[in-house]
Order: sequence, then C-alpha cells, then structure tokens
Amino acid sequence: MKHLAIATMAMIAVTGAAVSAQVPSVAPTTQATVDPERYVDSLLRAKPGTARPLQPLPAELTPAEPSRKSKAAPPPIATLAMKRDGDMASDRIGYLQPTPDGTAWQYAFESAGEGMTDPPMLLIPNSRLAAMEQARQAAESPLRLKVTGLITSYRGQNYLLVENVRAWPRPAAMGPASREAGLPATQSVEPVALPTTEPAATSATQPIDPELALEQLLRPRPRMANPLEAPIANDAPKAAEGVAPAIPEIAPVREGEMVAQRIGRLQRAANGPSKFIFESDDRVLVDPPMIMAPNQKLAQMEDALARAGVDLRFRVTGLITTYLGQNYLLVEKSQLVTDHEGL
Repeated sequence: MKHLAIATMAMIAVTGAAVSAQVPSVAPTTQATVDPERYVDSLLRAKPGTARPLQPLPAELTPAEPSRKSKAAPPPIATLAMKRDGDMASDRIGYLQPTPDGTAWQYAFESAGEGMTDPPMLLIPNSRLAAMEQARQAAESPLRLKVTGLITSYRGQNYLLVENVRAWPRPAAMGPASREAGLPATQSVEPVALPTTEPAATSATQPIDPELALEQLLRPRPRMANPLEAPIANDAPKAAEGVAPAIPEIAPVREGEMVAQRIGRLQRAANGPSKFIFESDDRVLVDPPMIMAPNQKLAQMEDALARAGVDLRFRVTGLITTYLGQNYLLVEKSQLVTDHEGL
C-alpha cells in the first residue's frame, strides 16, 4: 500500500512537469525595434541566385510600332494631283525650256527650284509662245519671264495656254523702274524679225536688252489677218472650160477669234495631233482644218470616237490661236450631231 502511494505521487509529478513545459511563459520579453524603411528595403532586395536578367522578346512577339518619321514625311511627287482643266496660272515666274526630247516647249516654274512641287507644263502653241521663243533666242542669258494663262488637262498631263507674258528682272535688279511689257489676252501679236547679225557701229558694244526685245516681239502689227469670208458668187471670175480654177491661198484666222457652233469631224493622226475638219455649209468657202489644242474636251471627243468605231460629227465652240502661220482650236463646248442635223 505504501509502495502504491509513492508510485502515484511520482506519476503526478512527472505529468505536471510536462504540462508546465508546454505552456508558454507569460512573463514579458524584451523585443528589438524594427526600422520600416529598412524592412521594406529588405523585402524588395532580391535574394542571391533568385533574380534573372531581363531578356529581349523574340522577334515574332515584338510589337511593331509605327514610325513617327514616316508619318511626317511628305507624299511622293508622283502622287500629286494634277491641276484641273480650266484653272488659271496667275503671274507665275519661270523660264521657257524645250522638252527633254526636243519636240515641244515647256514652262518651268521658278518655284520648282525652291522646294515646291510645281512640275513643268507643256505650252499650247499660240502667238505668245512664238514671241517667247524669239525673245529667248535674242537673250544672252536665260530669260526670266512672268506669265498668266489658262491651264488645261489632257491624258494625264497639264498644258498652259499663255495669255499674258512679260520679261521679269532677276531679284538683284528688281526695282520700281522695271519695265513690264504685256498685252491683253484678246489682242493678237506676231513675232518681229530679230536684229541682224551685223550690228551697226553705234550699237556694236551694247548688249541686247531682253526686256526691250520681248516688248518689240509683243507689239502688234499695224495690219492683222482678216477673218475668212465667203466670196460673192456673181463677182467670182469664171474659169475657162476644162481648166481647174486656181485655189486662193487662205490666210490663217486671227488669234482670239471664236468658232461658234461649227459642225465637223475629228481626224485622228497616228503620230501627230488630232485635227478638226469643218463641214461646208452650202458656201463656196471651205475653212481649212485646224489642229486641236489639248484639253479635256478633246479627250472626251477622242474617247467617243473610239467607242463608236465609226466616223462621228461634232458641233463645237472654241477659241482659235495662231502659231507660225497655223491655226489651232481649243474646244470649249462640244456635242454629238445626229445624221439628220446640219443637212
């Protein structure tokens, strides 16, 4: 009995010691103060061996960003829109130049050398062009001009019909005393003869003034070509029997005259400009054909003729120009004529 009591007391002592070892002490302990900045810095600091250097994305996953330089770049010159048929070129400074193939004349705008995008325009033949040609030949240096004229459009190319032209001094010589020689658009001019190659002794040492030369070229002659008129049948001389009557030489129509509601046919050439063949309206006089000046109306007439596949008749109204004794017709209005019209 005594031994059982001793064993029970020993078991209770061992159990109490174990329970006291598991229960934490409630006595206060001393804790170190934590700096917040250092604590955050330690959290953000990568542990050794865990951080990997950044690698570039594969080419197929790299997003393509638009180039800012490409957005600001100007469009190429080839995509520039042409001038509209009927626009005006007003007081444009430039130079008369032959085309690269030497078959025609073109007007090169001076602005094209200053970064602008005005391409040269082919010149429609008229008396102003003839005067510009001879003034260019008489000038010792490139002749600087200022022109005003009508712009036309034909088959993807702009043309210029010069209505007023004057010699224009270079910027260094420009001043209030500069002369400007010009004529109204409706007045006809004809080139005059250039000075002889053997100048007089008084002017042998004096160079040719381009402005004076152009002024002389643009001065109209006292007598102009008369418009075509039908001869009177009663007064016309009768030719001898069996002898063909002589065909009188018909002078070109004065520049600036209008063709009003005339009927005729368009004659297309394989390697040349189109011509307009006038129909005779029961008169003895037959007007000679006129070369068609290029514009949008001419392109429309040629397209209609190509679609029809047969000869067509047109009623046209337009402006007549003169160049080196040949008349040109710039059509302003045109319409198809049916078979029973004009008969």
